[in-house]
Amino acid sequence: MKLRRLALFALQTLFLTAIAIAEAPPAASPRIEYRTATVDGLRIFYREAGPASAPTVVLLHGFPSSSHMYRNLIPQLATRYHVVAPDYPGFGYSDAPRAEQFEYTFDHLAAIVDHFLEQKGVGKYSSMFRTTARRSASVLPLPIPIAFRPSSRKTATLMTRAFHRSGLRT
Repeated sequence: MKLRRLALFALQTLFLTAIAIAEAPPAASPRIEYRTATVDGLRIFYREAGPASAPTVVLLHGFPSSSHMYRNLIPQLATRYHVVAPDYPGFGYSDAPRAEQFEYTFDHLAAIVDHFLEQKGVGKYSSMFRTTARRSASVLPLPIPIAFRPSSRKTATLMTRAFHRSGLRT
């Protein structure tokens, strides 16, 4: 009789566990943090997600745009990577100083992003950037000075129309 009750209890427990698993909500998307950092006297807005111990991917937006363009990609990458997506000065939620007070050149914007990454302690990273629509790869905006400065800590992937996984191999 005890064995029968024990078997019935085990069966009920197994059945209830199976129901609980089947009704469990899907795994939550990685949380995206919305932050700011003061870099060279400017407030730089950025989105960050994923484990800090994972390989870092820096997403650089195109022109005219902001890190918002990566809002759907960040959660997908953040399951395996530490993702950082800053807004350049003058774009998105970052400070936009007057042109008389700030040099809006690609080299200066690249330097700001470089200082931002150094300040955040981002060591080795891969960057992915988007060119302006219909712009040829030979006339790239900002990311060229960032991605191709001589450094062993950086790799780059250019995204013109579609994102490709091969750029994330570490």
